[in-house]
Amino acid sequence: MLVPNSITLAVGATNTTPANIILAANTALNRFVRGIYVTNTTAGALALNVGIGAAAIISATNGDVAFGLSIPANVASYPVAQYAGQGRRALGAGSLNQIMAFGSGTGLTLTVIYADDTLA
Repeated sequence: MLVPNSITLAVGATNTTPANIILAANTALNRFVRGIYVTNTTAGALALNVGIGAAAIISATNGDVAFGLSIPANVASYPVAQYAGQGRRALGAGSLNQIMAFGSGTGLTLTVIYADDTLA
């Protein structure tokens, strides 16, 4: 059974590993991402980039899932991504199932709802 977990961390402004790792890779499990929410505490909109299963730099070519969007000013729990059922699978063994993010400035906090399933 996949039990939901969550992690909330501040998002940095650096597009490199390990500075932008929110949830580290673990080759012993499959990770299922159910939702990603962000809070922007600043008075202006900030750009956010997120990668799931990404390599050293977040981009569409380096990750299982990679996307960017603008987060409005002064919002709490802004839904960035929501996945039904088990969630969006980030591959385990032989790949990176980490979650990485960076913003155009400081003031963003990212919350990831996920479940980990140990590989057989």
